[in-house]
Amino acid sequence: RAAAARCASASASGGSRGLVEEAVLPGGSVVAFESGELARLADGAALVRHGDNAVLATVVSSAPSFEDAATSDGFLPLQVEYKEKAFASGRIPATFTRREGAPRDREVLACRVIDRALRPRFPKGFAYETQLLASLLSADGNRHADVAAINAAAAAVALSDVPFDAPVAAVRVGATAAGELVVDPDADTLRDECALELLYARAEGDRALMVEAAARPGVSEAVFAAALRLAHDAAAPLLDAQRRLMAAASRAKRTVKLMRPSPAVSDALLAAGGAEAVRAALFDPSVDKAARAARLEAAKARVASTAGMKDEEGIEMALEKLAASAVREGALEHGERVDGRALHELRPLRCMVGLLPGTHGDALFSRGDTQALTAVTVGGLADAAEQDHPVRSVPPKAFYVHYSMPPFATNEVGKVGGVGRREVGHGALAEKALAAVAPDERDFPFAVRVSSEVLGSNGSSSMATVCGGSLALMDAGVPVREHVAGISVGLVMDLEQLEASPNDTPRYALLTDIQGLEDGLGDMDFKICGTRSGITAVQLDIKPSGVPVGVLESALQPALEARHKILDAMEATISAPRESVGDNAPRVETIDLMADLVGKLVGLQGVGMRDIESRSGSKLTVEHSEDGERAKVSIFAPDAKSMALARALVGEAISGDVPVGKVLRARVLRLEEYGAILELFPSKRQGLLHVAEISHEGVGRAGDVLSVGQEIKVQVLDVDIRGNVKLSRKRLLPQSKAPAEAAKGFGPPPQTMSAASAAKSTTERGVGGKGGKGSGRQQRPRHGRMKRDS
Repeated sequence: RAAAARCASASASGGSRGLVEEAVLPGGSVVAFESGELARLADGAALVRHGDNAVLATVVSSAPSFEDAATSDGFLPLQVEYKEKAFASGRIPATFTRREGAPRDREVLACRVIDRALRPRFPKGFAYETQLLASLLSADGNRHADVAAINAAAAAVALSDVPFDAPVAAVRVGATAAGELVVDPDADTLRDECALELLYARAEGDRALMVEAAARPGVSEAVFAAALRLAHDAAAPLLDAQRRLMAAASRAKRTVKLMRPSPAVSDALLAAGGAEAVRAALFDPSVDKAARAARLEAAKARVASTAGMKDEEGIEMALEKLAASAVREGALEHGERVDGRALHELRPLRCMVGLLPGTHGDALFSRGDTQALTAVTVGGLADAAEQDHPVRSVPPKAFYVHYSMPPFATNEVGKVGGVGRREVGHGALAEKALAAVAPDERDFPFAVRVSSEVLGSNGSSSMATVCGGSLALMDAGVPVREHVAGISVGLVMDLEQLEASPNDTPRYALLTDIQGLEDGLGDMDFKICGTRSGITAVQLDIKPSGVPVGVLESALQPALEARHKILDAMEATISAPRESVGDNAPRVETIDLMADLVGKLVGLQGVGMRDIESRSGSKLTVEHSEDGERAKVSIFAPDAKSMALARALVGEAISGDVPVGKVLRARVLRLEEYGAILELFPSKRQGLLHVAEISHEGVGRAGDVLSVGQEIKVQVLDVDIRGNVKLSRKRLLPQSKAPAEAAKGFGPPPQTMSAASAAKSTTERGVGGKGGKGSGRQQRPRHGRMKRDS
């Protein structure tokens, strides 16, 4: 409303052409669409305000007139970019140049949801380069901006002259653990109250365009279906607001040439037996992916040659349409699939764990030709990824999944290096699915990375990553609650019915566990992940201009049945996290101490603790109880050997580091009139070597025999109740050199102090065991990261 007032004021003064339309969502949230004030030279521009979030989206397309011929084969070269400006949150970028850097993962994911929501609404055959740019100009701090970015991008294209079937709207819905649904929850509500987060985009009528969902610990199919319906209804006010804005400010759509095969080309291919040849090449269960692709290309070439149209414009699109029609007809008319499976039959499954001895945990999951090798690496909480996020309440991420698919996985030669948007998106989906069963940091104080290497891809490699990741987590001994499996459900519809009656549900067939060909030629890729308890992650990607919501609901049951079959196979391989892990797996142990022993462990200014960490490769943290009486020492070690050494060193430091009579190596720290102050190894504790205990021969000053930095061997004579250590060097020297009076034994030296006075003296001088209760100097500073490590 403030924006509307500003626009109205500027308009009254003659300085603005801005228009504002508002939509009120169920629950009272207000979304404002603004246009006409900003980015006037773009083909279309819109600013969407949602809370304090403000996202500006623009669109520019390179098709100004009918004479501009498209140069592609009908694929839309749509480039979507989303950028969160640092000034939106009142921050200066932390990069070296103090400029915004490369896109972060969440920006890439926002680009993907914008693309998936809008791409289906462009005309088929619109093949002109089109660029959509969205920028976060103002950040709310407690509300994710991806919903505003989708709505702003949709409004910008709707207001432009670029051909587009508008309007499109997006909304976020949450569901609590009790099943209560919430429209447009903020970040705090999502984190603290919601078990389900659903991002949904729709068109007019009963048409869904995009779904992205995550649930922790999982929700039932009934709750998910209810959230889907609520989201569809809740987005209606956003469609209405865009219609009003379009009525007031939209431009006439430009006339462009669409890349579509001409009827003459299609008829000629049919007359040449194209449909029969393509079907024969596709439908053969005895061949694999590569052989089927080769057969299909050979059949296309024969048909084009027979029809005399090898170089005819649109021939490739016409042949591709024949292949799609064959797959569609096989499923709709005969219930057949190209590999001979029934509509809801899974490909052969194979699960293996423990293949790689050097990993903390690993697995190989195969489904047909799709194969994913997953490995789990466990580290300390210091490895948790800090997130520079405009939403203030986003914590560091201690669980992450990374997906990689090299070119050989599809028998191709391609560029290697860098992470593409597809890799980021597939990894994020698998991460959502598996994070639902990941242990809480309080129970499992580790960072966990799941790496997926796709070794073969014939559809649903992201779902193979989910299954393989779940197996690898259990193989690594990570205490996940249960297995997670993923399945992709495809769709073929009667497109003629869909075009004739856009508001009705056409004839359709669902395909469980789609392979690459069915994904490419079909209408939908509906990925659903979950446990036996419920759904944990969902992603919808479609090709037609919309899919009825009822079709999505009907896909939930076959996905559930397939998920249980996959879980059966996974549980037959490994059914629970391993109780014992390999020697190379990291470990965490906790030692409970009296507070007055902490000083012995920490040492002067933390020197003792740092020495233990450097020698063992471990990480130590200390937390004191609220009453100050006790302390908890946590040891994180990267492997069993490191843990054993750290445990031994800690034991020496807090109890048996300087037992009376033990011979130790020591370094001279400083020289005093009464003797020398030594640093003992390995404990780093300090002790007093009195001048009378330096040699059997009389020594006037310690500096006559010793020098600072010199290393010597000494024997522990006594450790008093305060931890002050008395040392002797002469006890280790040959007795023959001793004077007669000294050979009689250990008598009190001229300047020997009582235990009480020695304790007082050394405490005042900062020598000996410090850092007990009330001694702040010995406690290691605990900043935020150290506190999380505990």
